[in-house]
Amino acid sequence: MRKKIIPRILLLSLLYILIFIIIVAIQFPVKNRTDDGVIEDTSFNPRDFTIQQFQNSRDFIAAVSRWQDGNFIAWNRLISQQNDEDLVLAFAEESLNRSSYGAALTAIPAAFRNGNRRTYLSSVFLGQLSQTYRSLVTADQEMLNLLNKQLQEKSPDFLLEPDIFDFMVSRGLASQFNQAISLVKSMAPESVTLELCPAIFRWDMEFSDSDIENPFSHLIESAFQAVSESVRMNSDRNKVFAVSGESIDTVFNLRLGKELLGWAEIRKNDPWIALARSIIVSVLTLENYTGYIRAEYGITAEGEIREIPSSTANSTAKYYRILGLGEYSPRAVVLSSGDSHIWAWTAGRIGFSNANNIMDISVNFPVNETHYMIIRGVKPFTKIQLYNMDYRSDPQFERYDSSGWSYIAAEQILLVKMKHKAEDEHIRIFY
Repeated sequence: MRKKIIPRILLLSLLYILIFIIIVAIQFPVKNRTDDGVIEDTSFNPRDFTIQQFQNSRDFIAAVSRWQDGNFIAWNRLISQQNDEDLVLAFAEESLNRSSYGAALTAIPAAFRNGNRRTYLSSVFLGQLSQTYRSLVTADQEMLNLLNKQLQEKSPDFLLEPDIFDFMVSRGLASQFNQAISLVKSMAPESVTLELCPAIFRWDMEFSDSDIENPFSHLIESAFQAVSESVRMNSDRNKVFAVSGESIDTVFNLRLGKELLGWAEIRKNDPWIALARSIIVSVLTLENYTGYIRAEYGITAEGEIREIPSSTANSTAKYYRILGLGEYSPRAVVLSSGDSHIWAWTAGRIGFSNANNIMDISVNFPVNETHYMIIRGVKPFTKIQLYNMDYRSDPQFERYDSSGWSYIAAEQILLVKMKHKAEDEHIRIFY
């Protein structure tokens, strides 16, 4: 009898040990560090949440191109009826890509051109610089006030602004830039939320290729953990999103997919490349070339995606601009840093030189098209040349079918209209 009991006890002991090992393995999964330094949880495999065809870059590019083609047709249909700056911007940018810019400008309704929905964003295409430059000054001041408040409160929420470090660099905000770097360095990895992940991926990628010590490197592992805990596929396994509760935020998911893709491509991390592509295409294919995507969708426990009728219908132009698909996207470009910090709001490709008391700004834009610029930080000068000829200032310069400029001395702002006789034109400022 005793001989039979002992083996049973041993068997039970072994069974309890096995159960304990399984529980520990579930709660504390094994982690492996990859070549690029990311610790990957072996219980999460990005390929398990990847749409198979988008492991191939050719299929991904083709899917995005189809989306561009379909939505450009939709924008052509909608542009005359809409008073939407995102739509105007995307339509103008894509028309430049397709050599149909003149027709696009004609199609933009007068209600938008002359209305109060216009800001400095579209001034690069539509002009009216004397009015719209004020919206740039106002927007910059509002952003600076918010940034200063967040830095003072030591809040990482400043990272939710997609281009915040670009804003600080282009505006010459050295003090705020240094404060922001210090704040990021002090962030605890456990404080990383899903909302911060797009910023962490983007700026970790950009700072890793700069002369500044990368302040984001210690947050990357936590960012991947946050994403892995949020990713869900639908029941048909043809869409994947980062989900908060039962909510799919489409703008956030597109930003996450874009920044994760940029990070993973630099690191040559194929599993995360495939997942990022899958997230991007999943967002884009929520609409069928109608010109709209809802800001929010729901997803059930079973993986069924459902529309939320009360959710805002965003123009697909907003998503086009998030992905940066246009070659001539409006942006801030630093021309000169240091004591004489000069930057331009432009849609052209810009070059800059300063020698012998002559500041030379080269601008590349399609031939026979007109381009507008707002240049800030320009100190008072003696004259300006366009096309190698002296040009006099004229407050009414935009009324004429020619190039021209005006200068707001109190704010050191130069407003320029340039009709491109050649792709590369020059603005020469003499001191």
